[in-house]
Amino acid sequence: MISVNLSVLVPLYNTAAYLETCVRSLMQQKLGEEIEFIFVDDDSTDASLDVLRQTIAEYPQRAGQVRIIKQEEHLGVAAARTRAIQEARGEYIGWCDADDWLEPEMYQTMLYQAMAEDADIVCCGVSDHHLDGHINDRQLTYPSDGRTYLRNLYLKTCVDDAMLWNKIFRRSFMSDHHILPAEGINWGEDFNICVRAFYYARRISTVHRCLYHYRFHFSSFSQSQEWDLRWQDGMRNLEFVCGFLMQQ
Repeated sequence: MISVNLSVLVPLYNTAAYLETCVRSLMQQKLGEEIEFIFVDDDSTDASLDVLRQTIAEYPQRAGQVRIIKQEEHLGVAAARTRAIQEARGEYIGWCDADDWLEPEMYQTMLYQAMAEDADIVCCGVSDHHLDGHINDRQLTYPSDGRTYLRNLYLKTCVDDAMLWNKIFRRSFMSDHHILPAEGINWGEDFNICVRAFYYARRISTVHRCLYHYRFHFSSFSQSQEWDLRWQDGMRNLEFVCGFLMQQ
């Protein structure tokens, strides 16, 4: 049985309009049989599952490396992420949002650097794609230890960098410290995961290239109900993280 060195975890919900681009960028990754892809559909009501299956079918060489899990009810992205983590077998895990895409060498570059440097976390730069066509490249640099990262986060010098999708994490390290998404927090859930992961990280490494393409969306954020939900999750996130840090 071939050893899985990297599990790529993709939660999705009603992203049919963008999913094909995302899936193609994953199937075309330069890593061979040592990578697996786990898609968790959070009970989508659009054609997401059809798009996913049709696109994957075009890459028969990847058939044995793909698992599709369908939640029987809509539980939110935190539950989808937790299910994906529980299913992962790789030495490292990485995340991809279903409306984004990656450079073909992204996971190969990050995994090889992780293994060469024995890193718990490896991060890379990000290209932000705005609705007006503007692209902003963020060449991010992370401290080599987690405590410095958290100090910078406190000083608001890297608060926008607490996202999952431009990083890979050693799975055993996450498991040893019981790092799972905070239950029920479905907006900004990256933040509470990253704070805990960086707190415990022994070694962090940075790939100084923009390998992840992030797609900005603004339309739904203007809705008052959506704003209320995000505000509530934001406050719960802060309470969760403050509670974690006070216990250390």
